[in-house]
Amino acid sequence: MITSGDEVRQRRRAADITQHELASQVGVSAAHISQIENGATEPSTETAVLLEVVLSSYERKIPRRERTILELGTKLPQLRDEHVYQLHVYLQHILHDHYRSTRSRRY
Repeated sequence: MITSGDEVRQRRRAADITQHELASQVGVSAAHISQIENGATEPSTETAVLLEVVLSSYERKIPRRERTILELGTKLPQLRDEHVYQLHVYLQHILHDHYRSTRSRRY
């Protein structure tokens, strides 16, 4: 779990992402990430968990496609019905592509 603003900054820089990119993936403003990194504010428990999930995904070198799924998962409560449908279609495409790629490797 995230313990300090310095830790957020170090891990974000190690992941080679900007405050804006991190903020977008966590669902907060870049200004809020800056305030956390500078020690001006503490992240809420929810934000700390999301920061941990996002930064860990970079540390474990999770492929971009899976990081996108993680990002979408953090935003599910904010989505409208049409966005949920678009997400459903997107995930179907990913699963279809994955299935095709694993089948072609067997033969």
